[in-house]
Amino acid sequence: MSCAQKGVDKAVLLRGCFARLCSTAGAFVSVALVSTVAYGGSGVGQSDVSPELRPLHCKVVFPHGAECSTSSTGIRLKLEFLVATATGRLERLTPSRNDHSGGATWLAETVCRSITTTFGRERTVARISGAHDCPEPVRFCVDVHAVGAGVSFPSSSLGLIRFKDLAVSVQGNSALGATVDAPRRQIRLCSDPKGQNVSSWTIEIRSGSFEEVKAALLAQKAPIADAEGRTIGYAKDAPVTKHGYIFLDLTEGNQGQLLPLIQQAGFPYALIYASTWAASKGSYAFNRATYPGGLGGLQRVVSAANQAGIKVGLHTLTGLISKNDAYVQGGAPDRRLLEDDHTTLWRAIDSSATTIEAADSLQTFPTRPAYYGNAKAGLDLRIEDEIISCPTIVVASRGRFQDCRRGLHGTKASSHPAGATIAHLAERYGSYLVDLSTNLKDEIGLRLAQIINQTGIDMVYFDGGEVASANGDPGWYVAEQQIAVLKRVQRPILVEGSGIVPRLWPFITRMATDDFAALAPVDYLDVHKIGRVHRAHRNTLIPDHLGWVAILKETPSYPATTPEEIATHIARSLALDIPIAIETHADDLRGNPYTEHLLAALGAGNQAIRSGVLARSDRDALSRGWWYFTKTNGPTLRRLRVAQLTVRNGHRPIEDAIRPIPEESAVWLRVRKVRSGSLAPEGRVELFDGGASGKLIAETMVSDNNRGELVESVPLGSPTRAPTGSAFVDFMEKVLPKAGGLDLRSAREMVVEYEYPAPDADPSDRTSVDCSVLNLQLEDNRGQYRDHLLRLGPGSRQQELLDYESAAPLVLRHYPPAGKSYAFKAAVYGFNFSAVTRLNIRWMDSCNRGRTLRLMRVAMVKEKPGALRNLKLQVGTRDYPVVAELRTGETLDVYPDGTVAVCYGAVCSRRLVDWPSDGSLSQAEVRVGVEGQASADIVVGLLGRGVSLGAQAVGRRQ
Repeated sequence: MSCAQKGVDKAVLLRGCFARLCSTAGAFVSVALVSTVAYGGSGVGQSDVSPELRPLHCKVVFPHGAECSTSSTGIRLKLEFLVATATGRLERLTPSRNDHSGGATWLAETVCRSITTTFGRERTVARISGAHDCPEPVRFCVDVHAVGAGVSFPSSSLGLIRFKDLAVSVQGNSALGATVDAPRRQIRLCSDPKGQNVSSWTIEIRSGSFEEVKAALLAQKAPIADAEGRTIGYAKDAPVTKHGYIFLDLTEGNQGQLLPLIQQAGFPYALIYASTWAASKGSYAFNRATYPGGLGGLQRVVSAANQAGIKVGLHTLTGLISKNDAYVQGGAPDRRLLEDDHTTLWRAIDSSATTIEAADSLQTFPTRPAYYGNAKAGLDLRIEDEIISCPTIVVASRGRFQDCRRGLHGTKASSHPAGATIAHLAERYGSYLVDLSTNLKDEIGLRLAQIINQTGIDMVYFDGGEVASANGDPGWYVAEQQIAVLKRVQRPILVEGSGIVPRLWPFITRMATDDFAALAPVDYLDVHKIGRVHRAHRNTLIPDHLGWVAILKETPSYPATTPEEIATHIARSLALDIPIAIETHADDLRGNPYTEHLLAALGAGNQAIRSGVLARSDRDALSRGWWYFTKTNGPTLRRLRVAQLTVRNGHRPIEDAIRPIPEESAVWLRVRKVRSGSLAPEGRVELFDGGASGKLIAETMVSDNNRGELVESVPLGSPTRAPTGSAFVDFMEKVLPKAGGLDLRSAREMVVEYEYPAPDADPSDRTSVDCSVLNLQLEDNRGQYRDHLLRLGPGSRQQELLDYESAAPLVLRHYPPAGKSYAFKAAVYGFNFSAVTRLNIRWMDSCNRGRTLRLMRVAMVKEKPGALRNLKLQVGTRDYPVVAELRTGETLDVYPDGTVAVCYGAVCSRRLVDWPSDGSLSQAEVRVGVEGQASADIVVGLLGRGVSLGAQAVGRRQ
């Protein structure tokens, strides 16, 4: 595994352990642990030791191993040395001789019988270096236990032990992996899980105050070397960690259009999607549709970007092998693909068989496709040189695979004899996996490193690294493919990735705060990305950035990314003093009506984050609420108060009066989703009919442990699962295939009829409170969701209109589902409204256990063309006419300077109108007036005080 450590009580910390392992006969191990190491000085005298800290004294302790402690405290670090043979059994080494001069001889029962340690010391960094040469493959491990109260292990990603303001860090080189077990107060450091006859490794241990240890770790350069062997990797405190990037489909064909936009947005880096530059994952052959020049084409794009002041990065999918890749196609899949389950054929099959009998129960074989997540999944099997997919598994004394499709992915349907091995191909995200215990990882590592070195790539993102845990010990395997690449890279490179473990920690420059959300992106930002992910990242001592944030065009599944959403993300970026990263596509930049505004805001934000830190008061202000970017008096983020209104069939919005507060001096307006529809039976798409008496649904109590639990799932249309493809994750609606179910692209608003009888109890009793929430959730053919929340009010026959856009922020902030119920991220990504396969009924909140809901009907309202007329803003007694007519498909924005933009997609017409200017709101009531029979969603924004992003507002970053 990797490395880590523990320990420290009142004042203690390990500042030196030096060890060396060699061989004699079977194996000779010499481990030198510093016995007395001074804090902060060149010697070991007491005058060099802080009053708060005392050097550790390390010695052999019979029969346990070694111990490091101080004379002034009861805190101890206990070290145990172990070896594991091919059977996996760990064998403790026991000291057989102590020469009292810092050395000892150790014995193992079966292998490497002669092992010795020698204690020594260094000045500031302790090292335990080792090597072994054994007659059979072994795995060498060191367990470090912290003894004493009050120590903590801040993160499983880093071998760091903390006690109050003191700390110890333990890091192994790439020959070791580490597992941090905080409950047991233990860190286990181990070499290669498959064992080696000959191996060497090094552990470095630092100690001091927490701030000292933190600073030393942040200043540590990534172990990436140039051709001369000089370390050239970035440290975590390097200026590059403040450089944001845009993640998009940059190609030979569109570079001329995209590079100027990237410049306008002020991004120092552009990261290219793996699916854009490569035709598949694994062999990473170039995608000739986007890079017809192959390696030379990428070199030309990188050169053009560099001339524009932009560095280029490559996105890769760690350890994944596409089903269309050369390692799979060609008639015989590579035998170095990972297999995670096996059985044998009970009886022979010919090339046409669709039922396959196995020799055992098949109880451990997965039964679901590998769409998303890191659980064991996938339906593909390998029998000899044939790949077969069987969606149905019958578990029995002799199990059966049924409904099998034969000869897939370039292989040939063939006959197979009884007793032939049936191997389950490990699969994640629709792709196979590399067996990381084979040299396939080295072939892929060399391929990617050569592309990086030869094209001048300056950044790499290793995505999906966590899936390598399918190979075994995550502490070792999650880092294995990345290290296979990076040990061959010979240029400074910014490294990001997912699935960080201690072994990978030294290589990683920075981390992202998770993927984007297409729905409720600001709620997702505050609740999930900042509230959960960023907060956890602080304990890893790895810098992060506020990415990935999407720029999307509007689809039936989600709205276009708006100026206020991006401005608020920039505000949080500045508040946290970390950069921002954007994920988008060229098509989204072309299709979003606000692209020019978004890029201008990003340009100002990127400049501010790189050039200095805002005043503490400004950062504090930017950490809360909504913000809006303006350029009128220099680049400024202005505080924004948002009111969301809905017009129903031309009726004035309910509670539509908005009263400005004194600091609010400007207003903007947006009207979108103009539509018409009828609630009559002919205007609806029926999803569920409970009959004359309705479907009875008993209310159960909801807690964090069961929120979102499935009550019932209703199939829709003729639901079929879409076949898994080679794409990483099809978040975006445009790449989702239609496969069964209902096409609801023009029916996205839900109407629900229900009865919820009032209780007989006292009305003041909590059981009568309107606090029960049902989720009438749509599911598509790829297992993604759109939530529709119904807040139950007591009464007889009732009818409610629900929409998915308003549900998303409520789920994120108030009703987060339990992990076992459903993945909340699957409800905020893309959704395939053209293939809706299920209606899922889930409880999200409840305070009326024992009551019963009668669900009568659930339907979707068909959307028809409509129009609003004579739209105007009313401020007090004054009217500000805006537009005579707004039709279905059009979006209206009136900006604070009076610019009216009416857009159909990204095609906009603009003109100026008379509009309330700064200072003219006078705290008068603001209303929106409309005529016509259509419905629409309206947003009114009031702008308050601002935070300048100009050069005069920021100090220079050192």
